[in-house]
Amino acid sequence: MPYFGLVGASVVREVTVGTSAHPFRTGTMDHHVLAVARSVPAASRLLDVIPLLDSETTKVSYTIPPGSVSERGVERVLREAGVDHITPWAEARRARYGLAMAASPKGGLHRLRARRLLLMPHGAGHNRLVNKRPGDLVVASGLSPRQLTRWGLFGRRIIPSALALPHSEQWRRLHAEDPDLAARVTIVGDPCYDRIQAHQGRRERYRSLLGVGPEQRLVVLSSTWNKESLLGDQREIIRELIATLPTDDYQFALIAHPNVWATEGADQVHRWFTDEKASGMRIVPPEEGWRAALIAADLVVGDHGSVTYYASAIGRPVLLAAFDGDELDSASPLLTYRDMVPSLDPAEPLPPQVLQALKQAPPDATRLLIEHPGSSAERLRDVIYTLLETSPPDDSYFAELPDPPAFAPRPTGWRVDADIDVTVPQMDLRRYPPQSSTPDHTHRRSLVLDREDASHRWQAAEGWSNRTPTEEHPAAEWLVHILRENRRATVAVADTTLGHSLVLDREGRYQRVHSEGLDAAQIAAAAAAWRKERHPWTSWEHGLAVTIGPQKSRLRSTPPPPNLPIFRG
Repeated sequence: MPYFGLVGASVVREVTVGTSAHPFRTGTMDHHVLAVARSVPAASRLLDVIPLLDSETTKVSYTIPPGSVSERGVERVLREAGVDHITPWAEARRARYGLAMAASPKGGLHRLRARRLLLMPHGAGHNRLVNKRPGDLVVASGLSPRQLTRWGLFGRRIIPSALALPHSEQWRRLHAEDPDLAARVTIVGDPCYDRIQAHQGRRERYRSLLGVGPEQRLVVLSSTWNKESLLGDQREIIRELIATLPTDDYQFALIAHPNVWATEGADQVHRWFTDEKASGMRIVPPEEGWRAALIAADLVVGDHGSVTYYASAIGRPVLLAAFDGDELDSASPLLTYRDMVPSLDPAEPLPPQVLQALKQAPPDATRLLIEHPGSSAERLRDVIYTLLETSPPDDSYFAELPDPPAFAPRPTGWRVDADIDVTVPQMDLRRYPPQSSTPDHTHRRSLVLDREDASHRWQAAEGWSNRTPTEEHPAAEWLVHILRENRRATVAVADTTLGHSLVLDREGRYQRVHSEGLDAAQIAAAAAAWRKERHPWTSWEHGLAVTIGPQKSRLRSTPPPPNLPIFRG
C-alpha cells in the first residue's frame, strides 16, 4: 500500500541535543534520529536499517526502554555493533529528535518527544498475540490498536507517524481493525530477508567457519521461546537427531530465540546441551550469527518462530518439530505456512524423515509474508527521508553481515557400528556421539576414544586413537601403555610421522596401516568394529574398502617394523 502522509504526531521543533550545537563536536549534522532498541530482536532490526541513513547529515542516538525480557542483552548487541554511547531512557524521553525509529510497539513510545515516529516489525511481520504475556491480544502484536493509539485529554492519539510493513496482508489486517492506522502504512518488504539473500554467495565461507565438511550436511535447529517451542516441548528430538544421524555425515547448530537466553540464562542453555556440544553441536550466540547459520544450512528443524520461516523463504528445506498455533493471530500467514511444510513425527524413526526432507524441493513460502523482495532498502530509505522532510541520499545499502565465530570441532569420542562384507571385503562405517547414544543403540555400538578425551569413560572404551603424528617407536610405546591401562580395549591406533598408522591389538599383533586420507580415530573405529565381529586381519592385508560418511577410502596393512615394544594382553 502507498504511504498516505504525515499525520497525528504532535509537531515539536527539533533542538540540537547532542548534535552540532555541542562545543566540542567535529561534524555538522542536519538531522538527529533516535533508535529505540527495546529487545535483542528489535535492536537487530534497527541495526539492519540504520545504515540506510546518510552518515554525513544524520546523527543517530540509541536508547533502551525498560521492560523487555531480553533487555539485558540489548546493550551487548549495540556494543558489538560499535555503539559506544547509549542514551539513558529518561534522558531520551526529555530530548527532542527529528525522527524516532522502533521495531517494537511496546516500551512507552508515546512518551517520546520525537517529531515523527517510524514503527516496523522485528521479525517476519506481525503474527504473535503477545503484549504483556502470550495470548493477551485479539490481533497480532504490532497491529493492535491497543498498542498503537493512546487516549488523552484531547481524544485519541495515533502513536506512530508511519508503519513500515513487509506485506500488504498485514495492511489488510490492520485496516479491518482501524482504517486510520492503516492509512499510515507503507509496504516496504523485509530488510532482514534482503540482507540474508544478499549474502547467499557466502554459503561456502560460512560453512567453513562453522566447521562443516565439504560433503557434510548441516542441520540447523531453530527454536523460538515459550513452552510450545522446539526447546520447550520437543527438546528430546534434538538429542535423538544427534544420536541417530552419523557425525561424519551431519553437523548440527542450534539457534535459540534471545528470550530463551534471557529467561533461562546463558549458563542454562549451555548446560542443557553439554553432551551435544562435546559431540560437536554449535550453539549460535543470541545476538548475531543465526543468519549465517541459515545460509549455511542444508536443513532446518524448527517451530513457529520467524527464523524457521526465513529458512523456507531463502529456499532451505524445513521440518516442523513444534508449532504453537494458539499463540498466533488467526489471520497470520504462518498458519498457512504450517500446512505447506512437512512435520517431524517423533513416533517414527527420524533419519528417514530427514533424508526425505533433504530430497524434497521446499515450497515457495516467500510471498506469504514478504513483498518487494530485494528492494526494501530503497523503499525504507524513502519512508525515512519523507518523515525527515528532506531528500534521500542517492544510494542506500544494508551493511554486510558479520562472519560467525570460527568453529573447529574436534570430537574425541564415538559410538561405532558397521556393516561388514568379508567376501569383498568392504565396510560401511558409522560414527555417533558417545554422549547421545540411547540404551537401545549403545549395546551394539563400540566405544572408541581419542587420547585427548576427557570424559572419564576410559574403562568402557573398546578402541583408542592418537591423532598426533609420532615416530614409530614412541607411538608403539603409547599403544602398549593404553592397552595395559584399559583392559576392555581390544585395539589401539596411532598416527606416525611416516604418513601411516600403527595398529596394536590385545593379542599383541602390530600392523602398519596405509589409508587414503583417514586418521587414527577413523582407523580405530574401523578396527574396533572389525574386532567386534571377530574377523581375521588377513582381509586388511589384501585391502579393505571403507565408507565413512561421504568419504571412501581403502585400508591396507603391511608388516610392522622390527624391535617394537612387546605387549602381552
